[in-house]
Amino acid sequence: GNRSVDAILAGKDAPESTGVLRGIIEMTQPYQAGNATSDDYGKPGLSTREDLQHIMTNRAGVLRDADSLNQALFELDALTPHGPEVDNLWKVSRALVQAALKREESRGTHNRLDFPASHPEFLGRFVLAAGRDPEFVPLAKSVAV
Repeated sequence: GNRSVDAILAGKDAPESTGVLRGIIEMTQPYQAGNATSDDYGKPGLSTREDLQHIMTNRAGVLRDADSLNQALFELDALTPHGPEVDNLWKVSRALVQAALKREESRGTHNRLDFPASHPEFLGRFVLAAGRDPEFVPLAKSVAV
């Protein structure tokens, strides 16, 4: 018989039989807010999705500068995320602001008011890893074939 087809057919059941699929499904289920309510908005010590939206819209929106981005970091660091969804959003928001501070140019629809021009040396991505500052990775130069 066709060993590739046999392997695919037999292999599709492997995650279910080992419980791996069950764990993946549980990890990817949407977070069901059990404790956070709209009454929590603005309470000291609790940070909601709305708190993050307010900071990111007003401090790190499409028109930004070093002062607004530093203020965003300050405000983000003062938050205590409430629940797993807000914790994840907080981490992404903080990473975005750190990278935006490092990109001292305007590119696409994001305009640094203190750096209005685009610069070829910033053609690439900022990569963040836990516990490290953003690192710039330039785009690969095209290779002649």
